[in-house]
Amino acid sequence: MRLRTELGHGGITNRKIFRHLLMLCILLAAAFSVQAAYAEEITLFSDSFNKVYSSHHLSETLWGNINNKSTYVDGTQWASEWGSEGWFEDVDDTMMVKSKLNIAFSENGSTTYIYHKLKEETLPKNSTVVASLDFRTADDAKTANTGLWYAMRFKDYVLALQITSSATDGFDMNYASTTSWPFNEKKLDRDNGGLKLEANTDYKVVITMSPNPDSTYQYSVELFCDGTKVGAGIINEYNILSPDSFTEPNYLALVAVSYKRITVEEPFLYLKHASVTAIIPETKPEAEFFPQKGGDAAEPDGDFYVTFNRAVENIDKSNVTVSGGAAVEDITMSEDGKRADFVFSGLKPSTSYDVKISGVKTRGGETEFDYDWSFLTVNSVSFTDAYFEWEKQTGKVELDLTALSYDNDFTDAEDDEDYINGNKFYTQKLKNLKLINAVGENGLGYKENRLTTKSNGEILRRLNTVYEDGGNITFKTRMNLESAAQRWLAGEWATMGMSVIGSGNGAKVMLVSTARANWNPKPFISLLGINDTSPAVNTEEVKYSCSDDMELELTLIYNSSDGYDARLVLKNTVTDDVYYDLTKENCLTKEQAMGLDTLRIDYSVAASNGSGYDGVRFKSFSAGSDSKKGITDGENKLYIDYTNITPDVPFGVTLLAVTEKEEDGASVIGNVNILTFENRDGENGTLEFPITLEGVCDGMKLKVYALNGLDGAVPLMKEVIKQ
Repeated sequence: MRLRTELGHGGITNRKIFRHLLMLCILLAAAFSVQAAYAEEITLFSDSFNKVYSSHHLSETLWGNINNKSTYVDGTQWASEWGSEGWFEDVDDTMMVKSKLNIAFSENGSTTYIYHKLKEETLPKNSTVVASLDFRTADDAKTANTGLWYAMRFKDYVLALQITSSATDGFDMNYASTTSWPFNEKKLDRDNGGLKLEANTDYKVVITMSPNPDSTYQYSVELFCDGTKVGAGIINEYNILSPDSFTEPNYLALVAVSYKRITVEEPFLYLKHASVTAIIPETKPEAEFFPQKGGDAAEPDGDFYVTFNRAVENIDKSNVTVSGGAAVEDITMSEDGKRADFVFSGLKPSTSYDVKISGVKTRGGETEFDYDWSFLTVNSVSFTDAYFEWEKQTGKVELDLTALSYDNDFTDAEDDEDYINGNKFYTQKLKNLKLINAVGENGLGYKENRLTTKSNGEILRRLNTVYEDGGNITFKTRMNLESAAQRWLAGEWATMGMSVIGSGNGAKVMLVSTARANWNPKPFISLLGINDTSPAVNTEEVKYSCSDDMELELTLIYNSSDGYDARLVLKNTVTDDVYYDLTKENCLTKEQAMGLDTLRIDYSVAASNGSGYDGVRFKSFSAGSDSKKGITDGENKLYIDYTNITPDVPFGVTLLAVTEKEEDGASVIGNVNILTFENRDGENGTLEFPITLEGVCDGMKLKVYALNGLDGAVPLMKEVIKQ
């Protein structure tokens, strides 16, 4: 800092003045050393004004909307809302500022704005912003009264500086406007008297806006001439700024102002270079982890990375530790320092890991920060439900109704051997079936009726399965009713049902029936009784106005009367919500049950008015039986099939079987069976689980679990309940 003092012969008085000036120098020097307390500098803008006016087309009007200029939006060029011809001009390697001739004049002056985008960089609170402008003053004004405002838009708008020139007052600077328009100067609290501008002189002005400890902001200005600091000043509290004022950089604006109508053009300033820099406080960068912190779906050989909201120094492998015997093989940092990709070794499926990242520094920073990360690796092994050997179904038929085609899976010839052998569907009205678009990836059903007359018919499929004598028989279908709840037109109706019939004895099991008519605005399902048409229940309509698939399972249960009871369960396949669990006793004789050999899908639709129908879609069907009536006390064997998508990676699993019953409002535990398998590999296999049971006929339920071990007890499959 350069101070001029004139010490005369006043003795003590002059020494007091000198001490005062010396103290001012110390205070100002301290004020301008705040940058040392910060860690990282981010350049938001820095460029010269060489040929800017012409190459950036600042004479063109954007009709008040600078966002109409793509090169402004992408941050590569300046833009002017209404054009700046007559205000700016290229002169050598500078851009000259001047008063425009014969402009419309207002009380507070006439203005034109040019803008440039700042770097899109979200800044933390309490960031410091340093703005600079290099320029050369022109000759002293003869008639003009001209100004230049230096403004910035972050989250808040800051009109940081004004440079003026007039015939009466010469060149001057004003600081820290308290308003966005016009410029209303906030006086400096202290300065050294050197903030003076002369004509035809090169200057650099630097403005620093930095946080105070009490959440206010300080404003300071420094003036350089030929590289030497000649003046400085400070405002202790710039009250328009707060800790989050600079969090969202937007644009830099230069505003040319004419405070007087002129008739003779006069140069004012020659702009050379401008810059805006953010100085980031050394706070802990925010981090986002993938897999997310605490997540439970990490693939052992998948991606692992962390992203930071600010650039950090390269992370060394020695600063990262992993629990459970795993290790870090490699770390790759992005060029911008905001992402670190990790390669781990030794990760096992279905295992929880804790990762410690130590000594992370922001770029240019000194403070070290630590991060904790945890995740659970995904189970690479899938398990079937636990089953007893006697539950294995024999002669099971499974049909994928989403993969059908008219050419390969349907026939209209009843004597077609493929139909007789259970390999094709038969329908007498195949032509009509095609016209209602019944086949597709969404299943078997009706969708778009293009018939001109009413049509009804049936679709049959021989099951050709052999039911075990005295074994339980299960029929299951998966269906979707979303479309049935959406598009139904007044005056149109349609019905569709699925049943299993005995072609030789006339037995019939109705699984589901849907109906739709103009007098009923929403679809419904009737779950019909066995061998009759009386409905067991009409389901609530609201439950089916959704996109989730429904699963309907009908189990015929062999009873002590040498006949069959029926249990029908309807549930949501996504949420597992059970909507209905119905039981009906003595529905069929054993002869009737053993003779259920044909799947029947019937339909009836009205003539189309051109808009068509949306309706139920059947997606799968299965039929089969087991050979035993239930669980017994004593020695039993459970089986669980598994599929390993990483066959070369051994896995372990602990099987747990617990009997439990409700007694006087409390849960009572009976038998507990535990078996652990270690170092299992291969693509698939079967786990054999011997268990001993007591009291299962006394209201006990058997619950079966597959866990990653007894310590962590992470479930590897859904709970299986048998009773």
